[in-house]
Amino acid sequence: MNADGRWAERAAERAAETGQIRSLAQPLATADDLEPLVRLAAPARFVCLGEASHGTREYYHWRALLSRRLIEEYGFTWIGVEGDWPDCWRINRWVRGEAGQDMDARRLLSGFERWPTWMWANQEVAGFLTWLEANAEDALPAALQAWHCFIPYREDPQRYALSSRLVPRSCEGDVVALLAEVRRRTLGRMQDDPAAFDAIQNAIVATNAERYYRTMVRGDQQSWNIRDHHMSDTIDRVARHHGPASKGLVWAHNTHVGDARATDMAHDGMVNIGQLVRQRHPGEVVLAGFASYAGSVTAAESWGSPEWVMDVPAAVHGSHEDLLNEALAEPSVLVFGADRTGPWLTSWRGHRAIGVVYNPHRERGNYVPTQMGERYDALFWHPGSEALRPLHHEYQPGEPELETEPTGF
Repeated sequence: MNADGRWAERAAERAAETGQIRSLAQPLATADDLEPLVRLAAPARFVCLGEASHGTREYYHWRALLSRRLIEEYGFTWIGVEGDWPDCWRINRWVRGEAGQDMDARRLLSGFERWPTWMWANQEVAGFLTWLEANAEDALPAALQAWHCFIPYREDPQRYALSSRLVPRSCEGDVVALLAEVRRRTLGRMQDDPAAFDAIQNAIVATNAERYYRTMVRGDQQSWNIRDHHMSDTIDRVARHHGPASKGLVWAHNTHVGDARATDMAHDGMVNIGQLVRQRHPGEVVLAGFASYAGSVTAAESWGSPEWVMDVPAAVHGSHEDLLNEALAEPSVLVFGADRTGPWLTSWRGHRAIGVVYNPHRERGNYVPTQMGERYDALFWHPGSEALRPLHHEYQPGEPELETEPTGF
């Protein structure tokens, strides 16, 4: 085949892919336009909602709107987010009317002091929490209001991680003993006692954090797997705490939510929340990702440094975002349905992933090879996007923490 023939073949393949994209898309302007995705998600027990960055307003906005509909109309009872457990437990108690009722959501979120604060201390989250607190009794059945977090973090983690590489003895024995003692004291009370559940979860966080930071300094992929196993185990633990009738929403990055088996992560032996939850709860899970073509994002230039509003350049040619931009000129939601065949859903292309650390000049390194139809059940699409609006700005810490998750995502 000559060059003209190859060009024509590629053009035909691209046209077929953009045609399938258009056939799946529903324009997205109001909460009513979420109806196809709401119908898909309503019967699920776990609905995991991603984001292609930790700093894009549209991702937070539409994630909150979908969550509101599922809570109000279909009785979803708890939300788990990619964040620090102690900070979010305070939010949980505030939503349930148990503490901090003299504060509004913005003041409550000002208590988030761990970098990167903008992930949760932002205007979009404040607006959602204000709604959640005001409507908790009417919207959530059986007083199961909850806002849970599942990151295995602890104070001064890099100091422990670096010392554990040099000193064979770790504090593993201490934290395991702590976990055993907490379990003994709370045995039988976790189902009905939120304080007992909080105590056991904090002990488990300490146990898994010890493993995570010790493994992290070796630089292999196992630390990622420890982290996502911890988050997935926490999802199961929260679900058990709220009972078999509970239904949960999970907010995390696409790289945690989108099934790792449909990316190159699988080749490196990496797993994530989306994969693990699907494997543990077949037929009870919906995964939704997010994508955009260009715009702006809130991110930092290096780990621990202040956040900036950065330009996000046009997606690279040949990526999923490139095809989506050619096919769809307006914000849309794509629901994939049971049939995952077809030229676009089965194609392997790069899918952009922006982390809390971002360098627009190294854009080609921000793409995860992805088979879209297997990675997600639905996708939110925005041709243009805006930076997230933080409630307060980062300051440069005197001794910034070392990086504790991959820079790219």
